[in-house]
Amino acid sequence: MNNHAHSFNQETNQEAIRNMADGVQHRAVCNCCGRPIPAYPSPEAAECMEITQKWGYFSGKDGETHHFHICETCYDAWIATFAIAPEVTEDTELV
Repeated sequence: MNNHAHSFNQETNQEAIRNMADGVQHRAVCNCCGRPIPAYPSPEAAECMEITQKWGYFSGKDGETHHFHICETCYDAWIATFAIAPEVTEDTELV
């Protein structure tokens, strides 16, 4: 992805967050389904996965950094397609 496309995607995501008319602050927009992800302290607050990958040489994306958000619903659908499920551990203390 060239710098212009990367910049456009960041600006589009940030603009979408700012332009939510429902009065709720949003932490991100899901790159998969396009749904806004409400931030705390909203009662509709939701978790999301934020992924940043810096691609190295011989990757086909040399020197590119990809950054995106995935809501929990899209994450669940995505991992259901994995041949090997992610390793899951349970935290006993939530902060």
